[in-house]
Amino acid sequence: MNKKVLFVVLITLVILAGVFFLSQLILPEYAEMKIKQALTDYFEDYSSLEVQVEARPAFKLLQERADSLKISGSRIKSEGLYFDSFYAFYTDLKIEEDQVTGYMEILELVLLARDLNEYLEPHDIELFFEPGSVRARTAVEIFGSPVDVMVRGGLSIREEKYLVFSPTGVILEGLEIPGGWIENILERVRLEIDLDRFPLPFRVQEVNVGQDKLILKAD
Repeated sequence: MNKKVLFVVLITLVILAGVFFLSQLILPEYAEMKIKQALTDYFEDYSSLEVQVEARPAFKLLQERADSLKISGSRIKSEGLYFDSFYAFYTDLKIEEDQVTGYMEILELVLLARDLNEYLEPHDIELFFEPGSVRARTAVEIFGSPVDVMVRGGLSIREEKYLVFSPTGVILEGLEIPGGWIENILERVRLEIDLDRFPLPFRVQEVNVGQDKLILKAD
């Protein structure tokens, strides 16, 4: 092969390799920046937020496609409710100007009791979480005097997005409460919290109760 032709071929290969290398750095970083900006515009507050886009080759992103997306964050506030942390992993993505769609492999959300109680403060209800145990405290008026009452209950998910606290009984400590009032107390602490306020679409499948926190797993 002519030396001049060989030199041109080598230069072309070097340029193509450089373009490929730069695209692997620049295109995912640009996609990550756009996704992160969209999320930060939506959140009312956050402590940390990390976005990682994988696309090989990176030229896929020019076709609005990506292999995977990882998003994690802490102390995220959305529509008045703090989520202590979250982690989401998506595959087979289509990245468009106004939305990102793909298959959600997992989404894990952590809610702290103190954040839920701050959110529920207008309802005069305080929740307590221990492994395998959920209780709620509220104040009721009995014979003209305010009395703090503790209620046992359980958590469930309705329609894959509503967190529901269903009371099962009143915990009494040497206090006699007229039978008709117990049902009123139980009704008072029935709660339903809409988790759809979180900006990422998900379907909650599992609720785990830990010490002073809830761990929600979705897909």
